Amino acid sequence: MTEFKETELDERAIKMAKVLSADAVERAGHGHPGSPVSLAPIAYTLYQHFIKHDPNDPNWEGRDRFILSGGHASLTQYVQLYFSGYGVTLDDLKNFRGGAATRTPGHPEYGLTPGIEMTTGPLGQGFASAIGFAYGERFQRGLLDPETPKEDSPFYHKIWAICGEGDIEEGISGEAASLAANQKLGNLTVIFDANRIQIEGDTNLVLAEDVLKRFQAYGWYTDEFSFIQPDGSYKEDVEGLADTIAKARAAAPNQPKLIKVDTLIAWPTPGKTNDPSSHGSKLGAEAVAGLKKLLGYDPEESFHVDEEALAHARKVAERGLEAHKEWDEKFAAWQKANPDSKRATTHSNRAVLDNVERIYAFRHVGDYPLIVNVAQSVDAVANDQADIGFFAIDPKRGETIAFTDAYLHIEGWYAVREDSPITATTEVDHPGIRVAVGQGSAYDLFLSRELKQAEIVRAPNPQAVTPLFVERRLEVAA
Repeated sequence: MTEFKETELDERAIKMAKVLSADAVERAGHGHPGSPVSLAPIAYTLYQHFIKHDPNDPNWEGRDRFILSGGHASLTQYVQLYFSGYGVTLDDLKNFRGGAATRTPGHPEYGLTPGIEMTTGPLGQGFASAIGFAYGERFQRGLLDPETPKEDSPFYHKIWAICGEGDIEEGISGEAASLAANQKLGNLTVIFDANRIQIEGDTNLVLAEDVLKRFQAYGWYTDEFSFIQPDGSYKEDVEGLADTIAKARAAAPNQPKLIKVDTLIAWPTPGKTNDPSSHGSKLGAEAVAGLKKLLGYDPEESFHVDEEALAHARKVAERGLEAHKEWDEKFAAWQKANPDSKRATTHSNRAVLDNVERIYAFRHVGDYPLIVNVAQSVDAVANDQADIGFFAIDPKRGETIAFTDAYLHIEGWYAVREDSPITATTEVDHPGIRVAVGQGSAYDLFLSRELKQAEIVRAPNPQAVTPLFVERRLEVAA
């Protein structure tokens, strides 16, 4: 990416994102307006400058993946999808939380809104699942194109996520973060929105540790950028943020990255900035009118579109087409260079392994995860019926184990990870990759949230369903 310089049109687009988010919640009568208002400059910077995507083809296999872990702030993403030209319309924003007919529900839903990579809502789940996405990219590239420098491979892409304190507080994110660092998932960048607000007040009621030091201890690259200035003023310095992100990617190619951004929720809404009430309730007519007045909008007009700023933001689709064209050339060159190995074919513009018929034949019920026992899941990897395996117990040896190395294909390296691997692998998001997860009955409650999430999200790849193997009533063999 070239150096990012914010223009007047960028600034106007960010202001429009704030106003549209406030209007959408106000019309719905309920929702979470504060974070979408203050996250607008961060999300805009990512979508316009860092995330490689093609709004003309949301399922393009070469795209980067973006996950909004705090799904309650869904308008953050919906507005950027509208700006980018994904087919999300102004009427969709007006129909936010509009019931069964809406394409913009309170939390992002995979398969409903173009450009949404996964359903998010349970705090920490999206963070952990982003690590599954990162696993999937590395596995696919390591299987199909291991010798090519990653930046030159058609199978390389990045995973981006935004999380908040609510995600960081959850144990599931801590386990997954530890695993991500251990596995050196350098393709993952997480923006940590640190606004210190939760629905009950200041987050220091329940979260007091130095989060960056904790992630450094895991092995992550960390950095911090603050919109809150030393003199107490507030500046949404997107150029400085872009420089921080670019520096992280250059400094730590083999580490997952956590960039903490200090923000004030709902800024600059009068009477609601840095106020817990802006987290989970509409801002109110007076506050929304004050926000519009501060940003140069007519307080009496709702859902006003700055057409010139929108046209500027929509140019990202042109850049996406160019990136897609470059990827097509890389992919064609790879196909030509690999005529006799595990070649890829084109299926709905996705790279799918030649042995996909065997994958299709693997037992599953619709798009839902398959529930079988641990012995079968261990055998699945051993007999080449699954590519990545995460297990808590090996019934053949009665030993506690966890996973086979997904990148080096070294079977037999095991360690205990009872929760986060299962979470991650429910979201390994790449065609042709089959995941086996095994768990013993003593730990079945660990799986309840992951199973529910997998059931809701179903499978990101309906052409090659990622099977999940679970046995709730396993008697381990002696």
